[in-house]
Amino acid sequence: MKLLSKLLSTLTLTLAAHVAMADAAPALDNANTFDQKNSRLPKENIIEVLREQGQFKTLLSALDLAKLTSTIETKDDLGFFAPTDDAFRKLPNDVFQRIIGDITALTNVLKYHVLGVQVTFNFVPWVCKVACDLGDYETLNGKKLSARYDGTSIFVNGDEAKVLDWDLRANNGRIYSIDSVLIPK
Repeated sequence: MKLLSKLLSTLTLTLAAHVAMADAAPALDNANTFDQKNSRLPKENIIEVLREQGQFKTLLSALDLAKLTSTIETKDDLGFFAPTDDAFRKLPNDVFQRIIGDITALTNVLKYHVLGVQVTFNFVPWVCKVACDLGDYETLNGKKLSARYDGTSIFVNGDEAKVLDWDLRANNGRIYSIDSVLIPK
């Protein structure tokens, strides 16, 4: 309950600061308003941002193979735990081959990395001074995954994956690069 109270206070202060800045600085070309036309949101969707990063080639190929690319490109307000190429290399070869060889299994694994909502983790170091549970999130395959902060890093499903970057933004969601492929249980 204390975490929720701190989070609400932080969000209220942040919103108040944005509103005050927008009122006090109209010369900033509306950069601090919530008008999407003038916002600082990137023009690229999640797939385009992943391509630009250069470290998600295997993920992008897997999304193409599972015919999920257009869904990720066009669906709004997604949170995507994106395994890097190194994360895929960490999988044992037999597990990787089994997943890639079965489109249903591949689709299930990939959808397990995608949330139907964006989660902003930027506040975590200020709200959670030490360690805290960041909650459970439903994925597009219907299963839940959990996130926690240990005082320095964010982890998914216990220690299954470490979040390497939690602030890659796209016009249709956020990308959280992770160091391991999440396998639904």
